[in-house]
Amino acid sequence: MSVTTVPEQELLEQLRAKLTRPYHVIIHDDPIHTYHDVAEAVHRTIPGKSYKDGWDIATLVDTTGQAIATTCPKEPAEHYRERFERAYGLTSTIEAV
Repeated sequence: MSVTTVPEQELLEQLRAKLTRPYHVIIHDDPIHTYHDVAEAVHRTIPGKSYKDGWDIATLVDTTGQAIATTCPKEPAEHYRERFERAYGLTSTIEAV
């Protein structure tokens, strides 16, 4: 029986693709939080997002049940999701794009 090995360059490319694969950070609707709560959480959690950006995301959360707060690599996505939940009590998830 022969063993097939994957070339090192291919392994590096697979790892790079996995590490840089974008993830959506999704905030889900709940009956507890106000538009202001969501807008403030987005503004204070995601670099570069204004309060108005947060308000727009809050509007989508309220009208559609969820909204993408940002799309980024996995590690920051996990950080943002955790901060939304621990610091602000928002229900959020991440999803590979």
